[in-house]
Amino acid sequence: MSVKKSRFEQLQVLKPSPEPVDSPKVSRPEVENVLESLSTQMHRDLKIALKQASAREQRKQYQLLEEAVTDYLRRDHADLLK
Repeated sequence: MSVKKSRFEQLQVLKPSPEPVDSPKVSRPEVENVLESLSTQMHRDLKIALKQASAREQRKQYQLLEEAVTDYLRRDHADLLK
C-alpha cells in the first residue's frame, strides 16, 4: 500500500514574524465614536466626483463625507453636535 502525499507538502514553512519593538499602544475609541455603516443614494456625477476628489487628496470617501456633513451641521444645526 503506497502512502499518499499531502497536497500541502510544497508549501514553505512560515516563520513567525518578529515582535514589534516598543510599538505604541493604541487606545480603543469610545463606543459611541466607532465608525458605522451608512447606505445612501447619490447622483452618479456626484459619486464620480467624490471618488476622484478622494483619490486626489489620498483620503477615504467616508472622510470627505464626514467633513461635509460636519460642516453642514456646524453651520445649520450646531445644537445637534456634541
